[in-house]
Amino acid sequence: MITLIVGLVSALVSWVTSRRTINSELQKIKFEVQKLYAGKRLEMRSNAYPPLYCMLSDFAKKIRFGEVSRETVRTLFNDINEWDSKNAICFSEEAAGTCYHFTNKLNEILRDGDDKKFSSREFLGSLREEVGKFEDALKIDLGVTVDKDIMTSMVVKGQH
Repeated sequence: MITLIVGLVSALVSWVTSRRTINSELQKIKFEVQKLYAGKRLEMRSNAYPPLYCMLSDFAKKIRFGEVSRETVRTLFNDINEWDSKNAICFSEEAAGTCYHFTNKLNEILRDGDDKKFSSREFLGSLREEVGKFEDALKIDLGVTVDKDIMTSMVVKGQH
């Protein structure tokens, strides 16, 4: 009887240990797959984002130097839409939303017939702010900058 009990306890301990080892190995594999996926996603974005970021940066300079016109907005709108058709798959959900919002804003500007706004400081300031949000979304996707909300959350939780 004692031999049977010892055998059952030994089998139970062996089963629990094996189960923990298997779960631990599965977690390691899952982590490696996620790391590989994140690396591939970052590589894809690193190849796709620079031309888009360049478009935004050039447009921001035109805003700063007062060189914005209906034609520059139309060119940017068309260029972003062309880039988006080829590369939108690279976007995170947040960057996709920012792109959608920005291109809708450009489309609204193009549909509005008022060209006086292109000399308005308020309008240009607002437009520059929108460009900055889009640039920030791209930087966050690339890990070039840290999302302030994420950092705030980490500090609050004591994970800094």
